This record gives sequence, structure tokens and C-alpha cells, in this order.
Amino acid sequence: MSLAIFDLGGTLSRGETWRAIMQYERQTRTNLLPLYVYLGAHMPYYFLYSLRFLSKERAQRAWGRDMGWTLWRLPEAEAEKMFTWIAYEYLQPRLRPDVVALLQEHQAAGDETLLLSGVVAPVAAKMATLLGFSDYAGTAVEVQHGHYTGHYRAPLVMGPGKVTRLRTYLAEKGWSETILAEATAYADSYSDRFLLEMVGRPVVVYPDAALLNLAHERSWKILGDEG
Repeated sequence: MSLAIFDLGGTLSRGETWRAIMQYERQTRTNLLPLYVYLGAHMPYYFLYSLRFLSKERAQRAWGRDMGWTLWRLPEAEAEKMFTWIAYEYLQPRLRPDVVALLQEHQAAGDETLLLSGVVAPVAAKMATLLGFSDYAGTAVEVQHGHYTGHYRAPLVMGPGKVTRLRTYLAEKGWSETILAEATAYADSYSDRFLLEMVGRPVVVYPDAALLNLAHERSWKILGDEG
């Protein structure tokens, strides 16, 4: 059995889920107070990154770790509308045709395909269905009494957490980690290096500058170059 693992934001799609959530909530005036609290608390990370006092990886992790704040007290029915909009109106038009073609090649070959992404699991599920993935694994977000709590359930599927989630996924399927020796993984961010190091066939897709440099050092295959 061959396994092909794809990241979503920046890899399969040029769109980023955190931008989509902000755009949706502003357009629909949904859950604005949690959104502005989140933005106010996290803009310092952006400025520190802009001034090069903070790495892109640490800034991204801070923004991703607390993204659930924007969902605080959001009813499940309203969240479902937002997740559908993100998948079909925001991410789908931004899909990269060349990367989708690679996914389709794996599917035509009968490979197992896994969407492994830090996006909230409901969005990952919709994108997996849209693109015909065998399965998906995203960041689980908590719901209590029909409303989102603003918290996620570990692991956050970013950086080392992506590796943790992959190992849990393999265990759930009853698959040995030895299959990773022949697995292919596609990702765009330096924070994905932990995942890429796990597989026998790493492919960097439209990589950021740090990942591009690492790919050259490791002789990894490169698709696109957005440095």
C-alpha cells in the first residue's frame, strides 16, 4: 500500500483558513467580539515577525494555536455555514491546479490519500470530500452544549503536532509506521519539515524561503518556488 499525504493551506490551496475566518466574520458580522479580541491579542506577533524579532514559525504557531478563539460561543449551525463558505467559496477557487493534478495521479494509482492539515477538522472534512481524499486529519475543536468553546483538542496539527497526529492516525488505522518509508508528503512551510523528514518521498510545494533552503540541502523534490 502506498500513502500520499497532503497539506492544505499553501500547498493544495493558496488560501489560508485564518484569513477566511476573518473575512467571513467581518462580512457577515458574525462573532465579531471574539474576532477582535483574537486580533488584538495576536497582532504583536505579526509586528515582531515583521521586525524580525520573531521567527515566522513561532508567529504562525501562535496564530494557529489560538484560532479557536474566533469560534467562541458560536452555535454549531452558524459555524457549519461558515465552514461551508470557507471550503467552497474561499479555498476551492484558490486551489493549485498542478498540485490537485498530483493528488489525482495518486488517486488514479489506487494510493491511500490523507489530507493532514492544521485547519479545523470540519473544514478539513469538507475539503477532503471535495477533493476525493481517502481520509483527513485536522485540528479538533471543542463543542459543548451546541456551541464552540474556543479551544482545540491536542494536538494542534502544526509543526511537531502534525507528526503526532499522523502517528495517531496510523495507529487508528492499524498501519505500521514502516509504510512511511514509501510514503509521499507534500507541504509548503518550514514548520512542515518534521513531517517531510518522516517520509521516504518528501516534496516541497511552493515553499517558503526557509523550506526551500532546506530542500536544497536535503535534495528534496521541489514543485514551484515562491520563496
